Amino acid sequence: MGTLKEFRIVITGRPGVGKSTMVKLAVELLKEHGARVVGFYTEEIRDESGRRVGFDVVDVESQERFALARKGKDAERKLGSYGVMVKEFESYLTGLEKRIDSAEVVVVDELGPMEFFSRKFVELMKRVAEMKRWIITHHFRAKNYQVVRNFLERATWKCALTPENRDEKMEVLLKLLQTSLEI
Repeated sequence: MGTLKEFRIVITGRPGVGKSTMVKLAVELLKEHGARVVGFYTEEIRDESGRRVGFDVVDVESQERFALARKGKDAERKLGSYGVMVKEFESYLTGLEKRIDSAEVVVVDELGPMEFFSRKFVELMKRVAEMKRWIITHHFRAKNYQVVRNFLERATWKCALTPENRDEKMEVLLKLLQTSLEI
C-alpha cells in the first residue's frame, strides 16, 4: 500500500442513527486496501427478547469482544441502570495502547460517557488526537468533554449524522477515504 493522506474524521449523532455502521464500512474499505487499522467499535448486547442489556467494545483487528457495561451489574461506576466495567475496559485498552503507534489509522467508536469513566481511555485519546489519521464517533451527550472538543478542533471532516442525511454522508466519507488511499 502507498502512503495514506491525512484525515481526521468526527462523526456524531444520536444512538441508532448509523455511526457504527459508517465506521464498520470505513474500516472495511481501509483494510481492503491494505491499511493497518486499530481501534474498536461499540456494540449493544441484547437478550433473547431483544432488550438491550449491555455494551461490548469489539476490536477492529481481531473482532474479539470486551465487556464495557451490563444492565444491573454491580460495578464501581454506574451510568443509569448500567454497571460500567472500567477494569475490563482498561485491560483491553492496555493491549490497544501497545498497537497504536504502528497503526496507519485509529478508529474509536465511541467517545461516550461510559468510556470516559476510564482515565486510561482519556489519556489514550489525547495521544490519538495528535495522530494524522483517525475516525472517531462521539455520543451526542459527550460534546462537552475536553477530549471531544480536542478532536473536533483537529477534525478535517465533521459529520452530524441524521436518518435523513446518512446515505449522503456515507458516500462523502467513502469518497474522502478513497481519495486518501489514492484509488
